[in-house]
Amino acid sequence: MKLLRLKIFQLNASYKIPYAPSINLTYPIPPFSTVIGFLCNILGIKDQYDPKFIKLKENLYLGIYGNFKSIAKEFVWLRTLAKENHIERFESKDSREYNGYTEHPGGQVPNYFFTLEDVKLIIYILSSQEILECIRKSILDDYKANSILHLGRAEDLILFDGNSNEAVKIIEISENKKPLYENIDYYTWIPDPILSKESGDNTFYQNT
Repeated sequence: MKLLRLKIFQLNASYKIPYAPSINLTYPIPPFSTVIGFLCNILGIKDQYDPKFIKLKENLYLGIYGNFKSIAKEFVWLRTLAKENHIERFESKDSREYNGYTEHPGGQVPNYFFTLEDVKLIIYILSSQEILECIRKSILDDYKANSILHLGRAEDLILFDGNSNEAVKIIEISENKKPLYENIDYYTWIPDPILSKESGDNTFYQNT
């Protein structure tokens, strides 16, 4: 069985937990949906009707492993387009001038983000050989991504960890893999194999 292994480094990253609206908490590693969006970006997929997206999701299985050095709490200003915030900043709904400069409409609200620092990820992708080769070639040879490669927020850029041919590599594994329930040095999504089979969840578990 062949799969594509990606070794990724991020200086900073935040993988937002959606159930924490008032303060932006982060998962320790990106969830499956984030990684699938990352793959769509690599392949230049723009919508769900793209033939490449249909091919990608047919038999897609993911294994995600990662760790980080530390976690920081950042204070940032986010823009809001609420009318009352615009008036609070510019004193009039028809003005966009602040301290002598013209700005974007709306106002700003303070927010906290938890961000991971010095993030290392190992992502295993199991799909058709055609898709795996397309992903590998798009990264190494024939760049087709929609935007600069990132995981998490748009500013959470990625680097491939080490030599590019080793960091983006198609490898072979045994089909007689066993469930992994021991301690490892990574955070990881490891679903219960029985529940995964019943739900059709597109994940797989494999030792690094």
